[in-house]
Amino acid sequence: MSEAKPILTRGNAIGYDRQRMFYRFSMMRGRASVSCEISNAALVDLAGRATIVVIDHEAVFLRHRDLIEAVACNLFRRNENIRIFSKHLRRAVKRTFA
Repeated sequence: MSEAKPILTRGNAIGYDRQRMFYRFSMMRGRASVSCEISNAALVDLAGRATIVVIDHEAVFLRHRDLIEAVACNLFRRNENIRIFSKHLRRAVKRTFA
């Protein structure tokens, strides 16, 4: 059985929005860009650090990009806004290691 082709493909890492406390990135659906965000708290969880510590958001995003994009695709399939929080990452990790 072959794997299903992803609905979304890799787009661009846009950067951290300090005011909204989200790291923004895009994914592509064909030629259309899909806006995506991952919360600061979710990136801190991925970094394995206490929230008091300043993290390099882009480095954490790039290190965990495959997982983050898989979660984004799952949210897109469910017709949800692509705003990733810690709860989404915990579910994805549970499914991966179950």
